[in-house]
Amino acid sequence: MTVIAWDGETHRSYFKSEKPSPGILKKLRESVKGQPCWLKFEGICKAPDTVVYAHFRDLATGFGLGLKGYFGCPACHSCHAEVDGRTTILERDFAKSRHAIQSLRYWHHLKDLIWKIL
Repeated sequence: MTVIAWDGETHRSYFKSEKPSPGILKKLRESVKGQPCWLKFEGICKAPDTVVYAHFRDLATGFGLGLKGYFGCPACHSCHAEVDGRTTILERDFAKSRHAIQSLRYWHHLKDLIWKIL
């Protein structure tokens, strides 16, 4: 990756090479069907049949840029709305940190599954 210009802000073109292929993202989204919600926010987590892949957007890519990466975890609709900021029942920092931690745990879980298969 190369930065085209640097003026204190990272340009969007910096991240274009990091965007995963649509086929990989589709497989990630389909792989979480039928799985439990990994965020499990108390009092928010409700419908296990609405689980989708909740992409984690860190400080580098920001929110609302439409840049989705591999990193994330399964989340029900209510918990996903909370981490995306569509609802504000919990503190924003708490929701983001829970999402980051659970995404790490989910990827560790995936790594273990892959090694068992190989």
